[in-house]
Amino acid sequence: MFSSYRAVFWLSVVMALFVFAPFYVTGFSTDVWTRLARIAEWSRLGFPWHEYLTAEQNFPFGQELHWTRPLDFLGYAFAWTFIPTWGLKTALEIMATFTPIIVLLIGIRGYFYGMRGYVSPKIAFLGFWLFFYAIGYVWGQAAPGYYDHHVFHFTLLMWVIALTARSFLTVGQAKLCLMAAAGVLTALGTWITAEFAINMVFVALPFAFWWLLFNTSLKALTVYFCVYTLVCLLALSFDHPMSGFMTLDIYRFSLFHAILGGIFTGICLILESLFRIIQTSVFRRLIYGVLMVSITCCALLIGFQDIIFRPMTDPVVYHLWVKKVTEMAPLTNDWPSFFRYVILTAPVVVGMMVSFIQNHIQKRQAILLTVLSGLVFYTTLMVFHVRVGISVDAFFIWTAVFFLNDVFFPREKSVKLTLIFIVFYALFMGTTIKGKIIMERFIKFGVDHYKEAYENNPDIELPTFLKDEFLKEKAKNEEKELTLDAKVNALFNQRPEDETYSCKTPESAFKVLKEHPVKGGVLTDIFQAPQVLWESGRPVWGGPYHDMIAPHLDLIRVFFDEGPDFKVARRLLEYRQTKLIFMTHPGCMVYLFWNDKAFKKREGLDAYFYFKTYYELPGMPKWLKRIYYDEPSGVKIFEVIEDHMPRLQP
Repeated sequence: MFSSYRAVFWLSVVMALFVFAPFYVTGFSTDVWTRLARIAEWSRLGFPWHEYLTAEQNFPFGQELHWTRPLDFLGYAFAWTFIPTWGLKTALEIMATFTPIIVLLIGIRGYFYGMRGYVSPKIAFLGFWLFFYAIGYVWGQAAPGYYDHHVFHFTLLMWVIALTARSFLTVGQAKLCLMAAAGVLTALGTWITAEFAINMVFVALPFAFWWLLFNTSLKALTVYFCVYTLVCLLALSFDHPMSGFMTLDIYRFSLFHAILGGIFTGICLILESLFRIIQTSVFRRLIYGVLMVSITCCALLIGFQDIIFRPMTDPVVYHLWVKKVTEMAPLTNDWPSFFRYVILTAPVVVGMMVSFIQNHIQKRQAILLTVLSGLVFYTTLMVFHVRVGISVDAFFIWTAVFFLNDVFFPREKSVKLTLIFIVFYALFMGTTIKGKIIMERFIKFGVDHYKEAYENNPDIELPTFLKDEFLKEKAKNEEKELTLDAKVNALFNQRPEDETYSCKTPESAFKVLKEHPVKGGVLTDIFQAPQVLWESGRPVWGGPYHDMIAPHLDLIRVFFDEGPDFKVARRLLEYRQTKLIFMTHPGCMVYLFWNDKAFKKREGLDAYFYFKTYYELPGMPKWLKRIYYDEPSGVKIFEVIEDHMPRLQP
């Protein structure tokens, strides 16, 4: 069974499906709600090809999102067959549930396609189990319901590396076709999210290295860059970037990314012509090395300036996002990820580098250089920005499989070393990291009905291990609630001692928003806004996205406006044509209020608009009226009932 690539691929598919059904199913998140709302809005507008400001966020001025059109096309295409039966909203939710795992399975297919010819099917499958399946960060990005661009990024990168690897095992037109396909996929990835553009460098490295050593043709690399550039230009011809054709932003697709590919195409053509004349080996290598290093460093500095410098130097971005959104934070803020991506990765990188230096054999050295440099670069970049972990995963998988093959299976006879290696990674990585998660999910999946019965009647007869699990979970939840309550009480003095809340928004709240006759947008918490938008259809101010600085600053100015008249809040609500305010309990708003020293210094917060309004304290704005209150969740909705103040932009 393990001697066939087809067999190990289908076995891997079964393993992947086992993880996701039912053990890794998650609910929708802020990103997904925003994505689905954008697709729904796009369909209502008649499917325009070009980019536009989505009117449903940063209401009423519109907002440019940090992804572009392709996933809108794909999402609607997947949902299209379900729309006649279930309607657009349900169809899009069905699409969002199943698409991520399908895309991940395509990425797994690319992995096995690329490994063919480099390692045996047995080692490819063992590598899949140990690295792809056991410790992959990508699993969380491909969970059912998480329809976002990250899993597409991973799958496209796996296929680009695979096509590049296979191109070194072919000659003639087949090599050119493989690299042309890699160019198309790189352009598609760049179109989806411009951070993919930097992967051009790592595709170029094997050809550059191979050409440098053996003075072979750069024709395949030239084809790759040329096709990439042409596809980018084609996409830009009908999907014009909102922020300008020359936007130097790693998140937004622009003409800059096409020009970058054109520059590399020109360099390849120049080098091909130049080095037919200059045959001095040392001189040739010196010129080539200086050119490639200089251009690459400039490209990286320009392309990644937004990631490396802005989060650390811009105080607004730092306080709004870096401290509160995991993927925007530096790697040192997330020690489990630091351990996995730095400490666990280091031995593999060092071992592979030693093996690389000692064994310059066949054509594999070029692809080894690519995956090694990619792994080192992205791991270093993660120190500033956790979100690039999806690329780290791709390069780590390839590097680790080659490491497994070279160090433990040099001729597939090193039984002792192989057993040691398998035991170490299987127990430590597989069981500890992934196996524990699966077991926890299995227990939860199998005993939910017992848990419900136990909560209704603690005296019910149950197996000891189940009661122990329930007691542990109850103690953990109580400890968590006590910890949160202590923090919230210390920060928000207005919370009554006997008050309880669940932080779970009821469907009735969205129904009130949807059916309320008054027109206008909704002001709510940053992280509540996408769900409000999707479930009620009403436009909102913002969402948890790094490019929505202006609406979030306005939101803070409203919620922390001080009385007695709350003129700033009133004028901002009028300025943004907002008639409804959706409030959750302050204890559920830690993302808005946390980590702000200015607010922690105050002994009481009763003067602020948010607390004065939520608790309906004396001095609450007279132009607000509560129209909804759900006591279990703590959700309240207020309507702006007066409109007599002169219109004045803040």
